[in-house]
Amino acid sequence: MQKKTLFWLCTVSLLALKLSANEFPDRGFYGSLNFLYTDDNYINSGSENSKENFLQEYKLGYAGNIYSPRLLDYKIEALLRFDKEEVTRDTETIKQNSNGEDYKVNLNFIKDTNFPFTIYANKSERPINTVYSAYTTNYAYDTKSEGATGSLNFNPYMFTYGATTTKTTAEFRDRLQDTKTTAYSGSFRYSEGAHNMKANYLHSILDNEQNYINDEIISVSQTKDVLNLSHTWRASDDFTLNSKASYENDEYYARETIDAGVDLNWRPKEADYDAYLSVLGTTMEYGDSLGGQKYVFDSVNVNQRFNYRLTETITLSEGAMLFFYDSPTSKGSNSYVNLDATHKYDTTIFSDMPFNLTSRAGVQKNDSNIESIYDGNSTSTKTSTERYDISLNARAKKSFPKINSDLTLTSGYFHSLYSTDREEQRYNFGIYFLSKIFDIFNNNITARYTQTNMSAEPSADEGDTKSSYSQTNIMESLDFNFRLGVRGRVGFRVGAEYINTKSDAVSSSRVDPRAEANLNYRLFKNWKFDASARISEIYNTLEHSGNANLTFSAGKTTFLMGYQYNKSEIDSVYRTIENKRSIFRVQLTRTF
Repeated sequence: MQKKTLFWLCTVSLLALKLSANEFPDRGFYGSLNFLYTDDNYINSGSENSKENFLQEYKLGYAGNIYSPRLLDYKIEALLRFDKEEVTRDTETIKQNSNGEDYKVNLNFIKDTNFPFTIYANKSERPINTVYSAYTTNYAYDTKSEGATGSLNFNPYMFTYGATTTKTTAEFRDRLQDTKTTAYSGSFRYSEGAHNMKANYLHSILDNEQNYINDEIISVSQTKDVLNLSHTWRASDDFTLNSKASYENDEYYARETIDAGVDLNWRPKEADYDAYLSVLGTTMEYGDSLGGQKYVFDSVNVNQRFNYRLTETITLSEGAMLFFYDSPTSKGSNSYVNLDATHKYDTTIFSDMPFNLTSRAGVQKNDSNIESIYDGNSTSTKTSTERYDISLNARAKKSFPKINSDLTLTSGYFHSLYSTDREEQRYNFGIYFLSKIFDIFNNNITARYTQTNMSAEPSADEGDTKSSYSQTNIMESLDFNFRLGVRGRVGFRVGAEYINTKSDAVSSSRVDPRAEANLNYRLFKNWKFDASARISEIYNTLEHSGNANLTFSAGKTTFLMGYQYNKSEIDSVYRTIENKRSIFRVQLTRTF
């Protein structure tokens, strides 16, 4: 079969040579050779597994034209793949062979005109033979596809079209499965001046038939239609209106959906205000594919926002959302309204220390009205909640040029009060000190503290329910990089982080150390070596990892040899779980 394939490819290519004009010579034959060997060994919770794989790929193609590339250029391609894999799981060994073939034909007509179109055909064969300790299986996957795509350009109008058919045959131990997918697509686009319009349509048919060895046949047919419309109108630099609509009909799932929406953006450049409005409506009809009862779901979602810059430092914001829905089992509405005021203050303290403070105050009202319907009876639930927020965030930065260092101080406060007597307060402080020594070493010291206090709604049995949570983080890391002449660079990073958490009466602390190193070095003109290693401990898990790669690249030849190692130790209450994995990989690629 493989000899016939190569003979067919060469015959068609030589025939094409006769049809090509001398003034437009063909690109000619091209191809590649790819060899990949992988040895993967891993241990998970004491279970030893290994996988050895050798992949060979031989690709041969021919690219040319008939009379002129402007009339027709084409590509004919064939790929032979030989994949051998051996998997060992504890005491069982599984061998798998897959010898596959791929064929591709691509014809491009009048591609330099306003009416280009392409015709293509692809075929793929994937027989798989698997040998177990007690039996052998043979599977086969064959895929064929052909289609055409094109476009019609009548500036400012653009039309595109396409049709494709894909057939897949899969042979298993107990059944034969045939799947055929047919799709037709078309699109329209108009773009000129302030208007941009798009329309896309897709009609697809999926037929799936499974023939079992007991003569049982299961057939599934699914037809779907999708239509998307959109329009953008930029009336000016300040005003943009986006509208969209979509329709989807899925016969298999007996579902029909229609969406329609509009977005309005108003951003006057010279004004102190901007606004946004969005409206989206959805209706969906669904049911069973046997023609039973139909159900309808309707919803409308409205979002609105308005910002007004009272001064250069004060901004007032208003936002609202309304959501209405109606379904067979429930219907109702949700809404909220936000009112916010934000103030930004920037100054310099101690003559050379920039300081900024951002303060915000807001109020939000949430309303919900839900009517649940069950067995002919309805139950209504209404809720209304108000929330009041205030927050302060400060930041100051000090530079020390003499020691090439920067100090940053941050602090914040957040307080939220609910109409249901729920309350939340949060404090945070941070110190960040970054030093650069001799333009090589970077020393980063960070200290952060966060505390959150919460109180829930009072209960008849326990009264007020209060909780407190705090976390302290202290971290230092030192990293440095330096060049190894003009050939490479080496870098190191070491550090540790202390973490202390307190939740009511429970306290815990730990130290997470970490270290890593990396190296990039060009050994010779075409040879490059890179390696990295890392060790870290987080919670009860200790991880080690490392990799090394040797790469050769010259012209159309590439060679890669690499090794990767990972190890993790999880210290649980009952035992220590150890996982290991090592991967050795060699790859050689040659193109022509």
